Amino acid sequence: MNNQSGIMHQSPEIQSFKTSIQNKCTPFKLKSWVALSLTLDGRDKITKVIQYTSRLFAYYYETVAKSLSITDEAMTSSTAEKAATASKMLYSYYSLKTRRYRNLQKALTTSRKAYRLGRTFIEIEKLMSMNLFHWVAWHIRNSLMKNSGLLNDTNDDTAADDDENSENINNENENSENIN
Repeated sequence: MNNQSGIMHQSPEIQSFKTSIQNKCTPFKLKSWVALSLTLDGRDKITKVIQYTSRLFAYYYETVAKSLSITDEAMTSSTAEKAATASKMLYSYYSLKTRRYRNLQKALTTSRKAYRLGRTFIEIEKLMSMNLFHWVAWHIRNSLMKNSGLLNDTNDDTAADDDENSENINNENENSENIN
């Protein structure tokens, strides 16, 4: 930092960092959520957060319900019926919450699969724009034709041609020796 004439100057790196932090989107503004939800990847990320949150809540309520069922079994043998019925009511409440969150989790899992299915169309379009499908189709067609015997292998043809050429050269050399 320069301390000339009593003014403190910051380095360019710190100034750049401060301006980039000010320009970042914050999760506390509605504008950030709207911008995120307008893209396919954004919707997938929002759905993913809700899916894993519902999984966490389902696990929590399931463990609470299990602990109540264990204490309920112990209480029925030694305590009053009022406490047992209250425990059963709480158990059914937490079991209901568990089922609701598990169902939400399953529905969100299915919807995220649909988002990912949409991504494959984007990737297929990219491959088509690069003409890779024509290249792959050509190789598949040629390999099928080779396997069925409809197309001769070019390497075998060149090898046979090389053998024929070498035999012709040898024959020419023998003929030239016989003539001399």
